[in-house]
Amino acid sequence: MNMRYSSIMKWQYWTAIILIVVLTIHIAFRIIPGDYEKSLSYENVRSNYSNIGYSIILLILLAAALFHGFNGLRVIIYELSPRAGKIAGPILLVLGVIFVVIGLLTLLGIYIFPFH
Repeated sequence: MNMRYSSIMKWQYWTAIILIVVLTIHIAFRIIPGDYEKSLSYENVRSNYSNIGYSIILLILLAAALFHGFNGLRVIIYELSPRAGKIAGPILLVLGVIFVVIGLLTLLGIYIFPFH
């Protein structure tokens, strides 16, 4: 168990580093154009999605943030109750995969939850 826990925690640290890098790039895309409000417009966001490099950054950001957050939650639950932690692990994994798939579909322009 210690080896597995140790390797998962190494991923926790690596995702923190990855998040710092991709969040910096993501924020730069919002600040560099000079007009923050315009950078959030629907047309500009769709334009960013058509940039394959930026889309990959967003997908990495999503996957790293979900892993980092859900693994942190799993560790907290496990520390409170090892039995609950063992139950929560697979549930959080499935939720993480679902959210990554939803994010990927959104980047591809496939909306399963059309809100606009």
